[in-house]
Amino acid sequence: MTYTARLKVFCDNKDILSKLSYTLENTTIKKNYGSKLDSNGCTKVYDCNKLDLIFVELLLNNSKLARVRVPVLESGDFNKSTFKLKTTDGTTKRAETNKVPVKVKNELEIAIEQWESTTSYIAKETIQNPVLRLTYQKKAKEVSNKYIKLVKDRKLTLKEAANECNKLRNEVMETTRKRTTAVGVAGAKNIKANGLTIDFLSEKYAYQLTNPTNYENLKNTKQLDQFIKKQIALDKSFFNALSATGKNRVYYSIMRSAGNANPKVTNQMKGIGSLGTVFIVVTVVFAGKEIYYAENREKESIRQGTTILTGMATGAATTMVISAPAEATCGPVAPLCIFVAGLVGSAIGGWGAYKLLEAYDTEIEEFTTWNFF
Repeated sequence: MTYTARLKVFCDNKDILSKLSYTLENTTIKKNYGSKLDSNGCTKVYDCNKLDLIFVELLLNNSKLARVRVPVLESGDFNKSTFKLKTTDGTTKRAETNKVPVKVKNELEIAIEQWESTTSYIAKETIQNPVLRLTYQKKAKEVSNKYIKLVKDRKLTLKEAANECNKLRNEVMETTRKRTTAVGVAGAKNIKANGLTIDFLSEKYAYQLTNPTNYENLKNTKQLDQFIKKQIALDKSFFNALSATGKNRVYYSIMRSAGNANPKVTNQMKGIGSLGTVFIVVTVVFAGKEIYYAENREKESIRQGTTILTGMATGAATTMVISAPAEATCGPVAPLCIFVAGLVGSAIGGWGAYKLLEAYDTEIEEFTTWNFF
């Protein structure tokens, strides 16, 4: 495949058009070429590579009128590479008012915009959930400390405090999950489908007192919860067999555990949060680079902002729609299924944003000329 670059200039004032010269700059390979426009208002045809970044400066009597970004296109496909030079009363406007970039972006630029929409969605997922996890951990700890203090101040019995503490922690958990993304909720349900009841926790910590060795073995092999549930189903109670002192120790354990979030999950969330920061930086760098090199930076800012926000929104919307079916069909890998669906949704959203902006290119161009810019 051969790739070339050429620009065709249109101008209502044919006299000015006939006097125009140009400088073509290939910033990728650091080469410049110069000449006059031909009788049709076209530059020469220049060979280049698919990913080269190319600009043309239009000159009248050695004064720059415009700097135009020229797309790299397949050989002979020049109809998309055109530029309208604005004039007023026969006098060419200054270069600042001629900053109208070529509408067509090359394949790399389109891919980068879709990549930005995807990275913005990943950043949202990987930052929002860890932040909420840390907030949940902090609130749970506050609840635990509050009820331990109430017991020490003799305002509540251990039994009353344990019941209220567990109930409030479950409420904090449900409130946090409502603010968590669909991927985060699916992952949380894999670890703990619902808040634990006071009866379950009473039996769990009673068994820890009764048989600490087997308790640790079952915990290490991830069979503890199923074992306790089975004993409850068989109406076998370790808690009822304890003395009053033993029961109070269980109540105290329930209150203490309410403030102890799973350290493994917390550490994983911290790592994911760091990854999210990386994706934010990548997104900002890509967007900043496009805005910096754009001829019309206001217009490119609108384009980049729309792409990023659309990627985040469509990714999140896709996960919300797909979460219930994914949890039903994917089982333990539901979080991965939902996350991948979000990636696809954000990519489609980025592509849709690009096509929409392309369709309204002229309107956006006009919008950026309004006074508040």
